[in-house]
Amino acid sequence: MKKKILYYFLKGDSDGGSDHSLFTHLINLDSDIFEHLVIFRKHSPIVKTLETRGLITIHLPSPIVIIPNRHQSNKSLKKRDPYFKKYLRTIKLFINALPEAFRLRKIIKKYQIDLLHLNHNLNGDRAGIIAGIITQKKIISHNRGLHKPIQIDVILSRFVHKIICISDFVKDEYVSNGIDIRKCITIRNGVDIERFKPGYTKLKRTIVGCIGRLEDWKGQQVLIKAVPRIIEEFPDIKFQFIGSGSNKNNLIKQVEELNIQEYVEFLGSVSNINEIIEKFTIAVHTSIQPEPFGRVIIEAMALGKPVIATNIGGPKEIITDGIDGFLIEPNNTEILSQKIIDLLHDKDKCDIIGAEARKKIINNFNAKSIKKKIEKIYNDVLK
Repeated sequence: MKKKILYYFLKGDSDGGSDHSLFTHLINLDSDIFEHLVIFRKHSPIVKTLETRGLITIHLPSPIVIIPNRHQSNKSLKKRDPYFKKYLRTIKLFINALPEAFRLRKIIKKYQIDLLHLNHNLNGDRAGIIAGIITQKKIISHNRGLHKPIQIDVILSRFVHKIICISDFVKDEYVSNGIDIRKCITIRNGVDIERFKPGYTKLKRTIVGCIGRLEDWKGQQVLIKAVPRIIEEFPDIKFQFIGSGSNKNNLIKQVEELNIQEYVEFLGSVSNINEIIEKFTIAVHTSIQPEPFGRVIIEAMALGKPVIATNIGGPKEIITDGIDGFLIEPNNTEILSQKIIDLLHDKDKCDIIGAEARKKIINNFNAKSIKKKIEKIYNDVLK
């Protein structure tokens, strides 16, 4: 009898890298060994796609749950709270997770689930872990983002059989905050190399593209600040920003203040991201705080695009500087503008870097290979 795996993910259809990474994994699954069931919070086009591939989809109404990331969640936590306050907070957070845990318990019982594959971070996986404890099922926590674990997360992690980290940066952050290193394994995200495959799009205009949620820590403002210097040498260039977020209005205001509206486009969230990237001349990743991974980097590299990214967090584990991409100091407009200018003056170098980037993705970030690594963990945990 096939073992049943339940995938649990709170968000479901946003435009973040964690969503796309999970969906890429799900689309590449087969049903020869395991039976896969997926919880969805919202009805999205991918549901039908997964159902045609033999996955069972379960719609569960969204609870009022906020999954913070590393750049938001810890600002309100006092580093030296008295022990009793930490204890009370742990109890409160545990109680808050119980309603969702019991909803999951019903699903686990109904479908006779063997293994829970949770897909947030230890913070977002609390209800799933508790549900696994109650039903005595195997638990994998796939940390697709990053949240500094607090006391309750460290306690609950003891009941998790394996913690998948999307980068060594995430793994090191968890281990340094009390998570058992023996439970942690780094498996980086993968990309569908057939979908993200270089085509023969004839570029009518030079385009520098930047993909990611429009949040301050993502650093799009650094690229916008670099635009005036770049257009001095390349007046026919276009800068495209793909994504949505809370910082959009500030970025639009910055563009207006610099009077560069004719050079900058905000395309919002898109479904055909591969077609958008295909038209880029250069892809830029501008995070000014450490990125847990950087999915858009591997997508652009898979399409043979030269990528310029900041040398903090996950991108350092993807790009070999000067070989298959470029790593620069974060929040440095001068370095960024000069690197873009130098590349635009050297088309041959763009092509060489792009070819090496594609080769690296095929060898190291192929979604089918990543799927096999995760399935090995399923087998090991279910023994």
